[in-house]
Amino acid sequence: MPVVSVQSLELEEKQKKYIAREYARILSQAADIPKENVYVFFGGFPLDGIAAGGVLNSALPDSVLSKFNIKYAKHMEKPGTICVMTRMKARRGMEEEAEQVTRGFLKKTRKEPGCISYDLFRSTRDIYRKERTSSFFILQERWKGMKAVEEHLAEDHFKDYMARKEELFDGEFEVCLKISGPSMNSAYVSEGHVKLVVWMDAKEEAAQAVRRGILEMKRRLEKLDGSLAYDVYQGFEGIYRTSVFLSDQTWKSRKALDKAVQAVRTNMPFFAEDLQATREALLFEMVSELEQDPPPKTPSVFENAVLGDPELMEGLEKMNPDFARLCLKASGKAYDTPLLDQRLKIFCAIVVDVVEQIQGKPFENHLMMAKKNGISKEELFELLLLLTIYVGFNKAGAYYQHISRFYGS
Repeated sequence: MPVVSVQSLELEEKQKKYIAREYARILSQAADIPKENVYVFFGGFPLDGIAAGGVLNSALPDSVLSKFNIKYAKHMEKPGTICVMTRMKARRGMEEEAEQVTRGFLKKTRKEPGCISYDLFRSTRDIYRKERTSSFFILQERWKGMKAVEEHLAEDHFKDYMARKEELFDGEFEVCLKISGPSMNSAYVSEGHVKLVVWMDAKEEAAQAVRRGILEMKRRLEKLDGSLAYDVYQGFEGIYRTSVFLSDQTWKSRKALDKAVQAVRTNMPFFAEDLQATREALLFEMVSELEQDPPPKTPSVFENAVLGDPELMEGLEKMNPDFARLCLKASGKAYDTPLLDQRLKIFCAIVVDVVEQIQGKPFENHLMMAKKNGISKEELFELLLLLTIYVGFNKAGAYYQHISRFYGS
């Protein structure tokens, strides 16, 4: 698997696409290997700089990214994701209420269909001035495109939250849009790690120079040991000043962060003369609950395949109440024994059906139990193939059609 590392100085997306495509084409021909097996890394080996088969990571599916690191690929942003960071300062004496009101707003926002993630962070310390602070808040948002953002701004809970802005917060909200490439979701990288947000206000005429300098600093710092994520945000045009920048960094430990700060002070004196406001470097910690990944969809396995199935119990009751009580008492108790699981017991019931040549409603009831407990048609076919050896071709063969018809209905 050929791997190429390109030390890029913040190449534009179209330039990276061209380089990735040409490297893949040339190496594929020279080494006589599939183009898909050629990998290119831009700026070292971060996941947000990967290209495979000539395609940049922003267009790669998780199936490719997971070859490198399943844990990280799971949290990579998808193409088209809109990332917004809003910086707020609570009024003196209103810090706790501001947090609680924002938490309530956050819970409603997370339910919006276009919301990918929505996290709240609160400042703990200014690392340059070496003083504690708890009045600054960061809302970090990820949306499924700009349409989702526009729909969010039209929601009643957003309007209700903004109606309390002057009561709870001092000054205007600073809304910034991410300008760096894909990164990991904050819900993953923030837990147990150190989050630093640096706020910078550039001179209006020097905004582009500051932007280039910040992106170059990002390129250098994210190569340091201990760097987990590094994103750059710029003021959202039309909502806030484009001369304002936010550098959002996540480090493995405070020790790793201290080394990075020292590296900036000694080796990266970029754009200092282009700033009209002192850089504010605040440590933040997440104060909203982490969003848990939804549990994987698994077949519904009843603790008791008879007594745990209301539909089956109701059907027996309709047939005859006395018969239902007899069946439920006997079979319910048998299915409630602990050593064999429900699936195995259902397989045993179907084996008896085939051996005794039982069809019609009793057999359909067992198929229904099988389906509800996650037993597939293919598994039953494999069971029939095994039974053919023991009960004969004719006995087992007739049930293929019955099972196919049932699972197809």
